[in-house]
Amino acid sequence: MSTDLITHPKRNSVFKILVALNAAALLAWTGLLVIGLGLSLESVLAAVWLFFFK
Repeated sequence: MSTDLITHPKRNSVFKILVALNAAALLAWTGLLVIGLGLSLESVLAAVWLFFFK
């Protein structure tokens, strides 16, 4: 019982670190997706602009 009490806070901090890493990874992927979508949108708009107004 005493060992369980000792390891519990450590386990909790490891869990918090994992959650933080997952959140950071999610944010990074979201940022990459937004940047990718923005770039593709920009290229599509440029192509449309060139097609219609050249």
